[in-house]
Amino acid sequence: RRPQQRRKMAEKASSGTMAGQEQEQELRVKYDLVSTIAPYLDLHMMFPLIQYLQGREGMYKEKDLTYVLLDFLRATNMVDYTLEILGGLDQSEIDPNEEAVLNERRDGAVKELEELEAMCAPLLEILRNEEELQRLIQNGNFNLRYLSEHNEVDEDTVDAFYRYGKFNYEIGNYQDTIYIMLYFRELAPNSPNAFMALWGKLAAELLMLKTTDHVVNALKDVLQLQKLLDDRDENLQTQRDHLEQLQFRSWLLHWALFLFFKFPIDEPEEDSDGAAATGEYPDAKGMPNYLLSQMIEFFFARKHIDAIQTNCPWLLRYLVAASVISYRRQRKFKHKLTMVVQQEHYQYRDPLTRFVDCLYIDFNFDLAQETLKECEVVMANDFFLEHLVDEFKESARLAIFETFCRIHTKIDTRMLSDKVDLGGEDAEQWLVNLIQGAKLDAKIDSKQNCIVMDQDRPEIYQQIIDKTKDLAYRSYQLANECQARHQKSEQQI
Repeated sequence: RRPQQRRKMAEKASSGTMAGQEQEQELRVKYDLVSTIAPYLDLHMMFPLIQYLQGREGMYKEKDLTYVLLDFLRATNMVDYTLEILGGLDQSEIDPNEEAVLNERRDGAVKELEELEAMCAPLLEILRNEEELQRLIQNGNFNLRYLSEHNEVDEDTVDAFYRYGKFNYEIGNYQDTIYIMLYFRELAPNSPNAFMALWGKLAAELLMLKTTDHVVNALKDVLQLQKLLDDRDENLQTQRDHLEQLQFRSWLLHWALFLFFKFPIDEPEEDSDGAAATGEYPDAKGMPNYLLSQMIEFFFARKHIDAIQTNCPWLLRYLVAASVISYRRQRKFKHKLTMVVQQEHYQYRDPLTRFVDCLYIDFNFDLAQETLKECEVVMANDFFLEHLVDEFKESARLAIFETFCRIHTKIDTRMLSDKVDLGGEDAEQWLVNLIQGAKLDAKIDSKQNCIVMDQDRPEIYQQIIDKTKDLAYRSYQLANECQARHQKSEQQI
């Protein structure tokens, strides 16, 4: 009987493991957002996402992803990369004439690049002479008026320079694109192409995040685009203008994910004299936490959170992840996050948003703990969140612990350890550290194995003041906006 019992137990354990794997696989595919966010990304930004999916076994077929990558590459001028991908495919499944067509396209791309370079040769000559360039900048002479008089650089040259930078981006030369678009905006700040040049510069920077300087420059460009979009709000007239503005903001929010979540942790030591040296920005070690804090404030900006709720509610996943990880540093946004997640129930839900529901709305701590396990699976298979799983889990435990403590007066430590999925000899020390970190007015009774909470609730009058403070501010903003629109309509009449 014993061998039979052991065999049955083994079969049961094996079936349980298989069921768990199937459930995990279902979660990975169900909550994959790559196809959802793809329409809001530049074509070149899709390459790292597809390459990431190729490294995740079982999510999608390797062959299908390769053909998707190939379709994207065909729409660019990255001909060499396209030929490299084609070379790894079964030659019987591809057009035998495609290689010849691509070689012809490459010759055409090289010719076009040379023609554009010749058209802006006077300007490129200045930029390649570092001493001359710095002299012009220091003397305030790096402008179109001066260069047209002394260096034969006219508006046509500057226009060709913009097209030259755009073409460099199309062939995957992102580093040169950054500098070209930077100097183009210096020479033609009022050009119709200046706005799109900033988008091109940002796209190239997001694909070249290697050092703290790259990150700081990209952050500056993100904030500058935010300001430009806010300034454009004053000139919106037609419904089409408003829809275009919403689309721009949606793009910016999606693009910013590369900045806020894909920072290069392993930074080379030689970058120590960069942006962080001035003290204005943190060093490489402190930059990830700084970026998460910036991301929370950026996403919670009124016009951005409106865009998320209107057009792209799936971005709440990343807002929840950043908010939970930054739980100790960004507590002020907890109420606003809970409110937004609750409002968007009908549009978007995933394990991360359900975790907020369970913890802050339903106060269902058992379900919050179960949902946390699903969060780990989803985050581990998300391009932007995969490296933050451990931080999220630790911060989520802290949030569960603090919320549980704040609504109870006496808590059994063994039961609480189970709530946060922690046991063993280190449980009590972990609880002590959390009480100190959360600044809770509590003490641990080791004899009775419990935590005793001192309840110090604010007066009802203070609660009313806190709840109406934000309402008064939003009403004031709404009144000002209505007045501005009224004055604008009167002027048009």
